[in-house]
Amino acid sequence: MNNGLKTVAIAVALMVASGTASAMGDKELAKAMAKQSGLSTAQAEQAIAAFKAIVVAQVKTGEAVRLKGFGKFTLKETKAHKGRNPKTGETITIPARNHLRFKAFQGVKDQLNPKK
Repeated sequence: MNNGLKTVAIAVALMVASGTASAMGDKELAKAMAKQSGLSTAQAEQAIAAFKAIVVAQVKTGEAVRLKGFGKFTLKETKAHKGRNPKTGETITIPARNHLRFKAFQGVKDQLNPKK
C-alpha cells in the first residue's frame, strides 16, 4: 500500500472513530481529510477517488483489501434466486449479483462500542 493510500485509510479510520463521517459525501470527506492530514482538498479528492478505484478493482479479482487496524473489503456473490413482485404477486427470477462488503476489525468495533 502506498503512502497516499495509507494517509487516506488513516484519515478515514480517525473520522469514523470520532463520529464525524456520518452521512458524509465525497466533498465533505475530502475537506475533513484535508484538514486532518495536511493534504489539500484537491489532493484528498484524488486520494479518495484512487482509493475507491483500487478497492473495486481488487475485490473484482476475488482478493480482499485489508486495512491494518481498520477492516477489510470483500466481494460477496449472491446467486440467482426466485422472488415475488410485491405489487402483482408474480414470481420472478432475481439475477445473480456481486456486492461490496466491509467488515470492521475488532479495534474499530471497540472504538464504536466502548466498554462502560
